[in-house]
Amino acid sequence: MIELDHVFIVCQSGGATRDALPANTAACAKHHAAELQACGFSVGSSNVHPGQGTSNVRFFVHRFMLEFLFVDDLWGLENPSAAILGLEERFTNGGASPFGICSRRSGSDNENAWYPHEAYRPGYLPEPLHVQVATDVSTTEPLWFHLPFVKSAFEMPNAEDSEPRDHASGATQLTACSIESPSEWSAQSSAIATSMGIALVHGDRHCLHLDFDGGQAEKLTLPASMNLRITL
Repeated sequence: MIELDHVFIVCQSGGATRDALPANTAACAKHHAAELQACGFSVGSSNVHPGQGTSNVRFFVHRFMLEFLFVDDLWGLENPSAAILGLEERFTNGGASPFGICSRRSGSDNENAWYPHEAYRPGYLPEPLHVQVATDVSTTEPLWFHLPFVKSAFEMPNAEDSEPRDHASGATQLTACSIESPSEWSAQSSAIATSMGIALVHGDRHCLHLDFDGGQAEKLTLPASMNLRITL
């Protein structure tokens, strides 16, 4: 088994020209971050992915991270070594899934992804660290990838860092995750999602559903362009 580590949402361009991608997607990420902040979530640190063409805005709760991904370098986005991620299509094709679902190991004895995958070795990771990316999955489905070097929650139950995890919204821990798609789900995606405790549903659009702390209190009203629904 593997466990959910974090999720990213690609800030799609909405039909923008290639040269406008960096400005448009960065503005989209900034807008989405402001929406979540207005809902009582504290924004965390950002990082850059050299050679991949992306940067992010991130939000953290206990043992989970949500990031909004935007383009900061067109050359990096088109870098052949990063083509396995399919990010260029996810940024420019409204029919592509805007989600990336990242797992970590669930225990010390199963550090690798169990599903068919290829190694992605970005320049921002020191050797021999690498990312294991699921193969034979269409870009109409999420990008499934695994970080074999990240410890499980069981191995680091009291891990802390400097990221803000106390939110005015009261959200403390992710308790359920489901992904909605207008496309049919493949057997590969279904199997991976099941192993991570993620529900896959068919719907009218690509949408990520996140429930925090049982999701019994309220549903946040977020713009449909955000591809996100949050219940507290």
